[in-house]
Amino acid sequence: MWKKLSVVGMSSALALSLAACGSDSSSKEEGSSSKSDVIEATIKDAAYVISSEDDGQSVDSETGLLEVNVKVKNKTNSSIMLDSYDGVKLYDGDEQIEPESVYDTEVGLDDDNSGTIGGKKVKNVKYYFNVEKDKSYEVGLKPTTKDAGNEAEEVMLKLDTKKYDDSFESLQDPAKAVEAYVKTLYFGEEDKNYDKLVSADKEKIEEQAKEAFVDRMSTATSGTSVDDSEMNKMYDTYKATLAEKAKLEPKVVARGKDKAEVKLKYSSVSLSDVYDALGDYAKEYMEQNATYDREAAYGYAVTKFDKIMEDTDAKNSSYDMTIDLKLKDGKWEIDSSAVKDFNTAFGEGLL
Repeated sequence: MWKKLSVVGMSSALALSLAACGSDSSSKEEGSSSKSDVIEATIKDAAYVISSEDDGQSVDSETGLLEVNVKVKNKTNSSIMLDSYDGVKLYDGDEQIEPESVYDTEVGLDDDNSGTIGGKKVKNVKYYFNVEKDKSYEVGLKPTTKDAGNEAEEVMLKLDTKKYDDSFESLQDPAKAVEAYVKTLYFGEEDKNYDKLVSADKEKIEEQAKEAFVDRMSTATSGTSVDDSEMNKMYDTYKATLAEKAKLEPKVVARGKDKAEVKLKYSSVSLSDVYDALGDYAKEYMEQNATYDREAAYGYAVTKFDKIMEDTDAKNSSYDMTIDLKLKDGKWEIDSSAVKDFNTAFGEGLL
């Protein structure tokens, strides 16, 4: 099976020509260039990414998966095949490293299903390599031509991973954005990463979260009336309790240049437990006062809300949330389906 390549729109690059071992090469700010009788190639850019295939485990403090974008021009009149199974290599001195097969279309990491480049055509392709930070490598490209008797020369491109440290350092930004989003909008906390990393309609989301809480508490108090000022106090207490007791463990499991997927393990305060506690206090009131006045009974129960929240422990969620994000104007925007999940978990308090 041919290694699949991906087409990406890029602008043309200037190349300085230097004669070297039968091919010309140059290194400039935006990337390395080289050419032979068959192809011209330029590294247009590169960025560290995270693949879901290993659940994000390919990244540690010193190594990561680098997406390398290469512009290749076929100089011949016939089609050529640039197959990453045997036509594309990464060299670390004498060590030869094979490209990684990556397929995460949800975050823009995908391989095109053809390595063919037509005669006199230009194609932008992506290759993925596990590399070390701050290290120099060479990318070797050796196309297959239709002329079986004329083996194409391998073109070498210099790759300095230090140039892409910024993308390495920002790999976990989507997870930081999710944590800042929840803490700011649902817990009422201040998080320095919110303004830096998050794009959201703050007022709208906060209102939705409060409405979810109010609806849940209206059911919990058996439909009895709780005035707005009291409900506001209850909601403030609830948010403060979440800030104190809830735990968030976001993890980036897939990350492209402008899309990401985050898994969120979390614990929170279940309003089902609060629901039961309010009912117990209402029952206690009716028994002590020999009355069936539910309005009065739940009015009494509401006065115990602070104590209920103090006595209620956080519980682990029965499932992990999956959160899709998009990078927009330098900040992360959370998918609307995840916002609904947040409202359910941290507004309605359903775990």
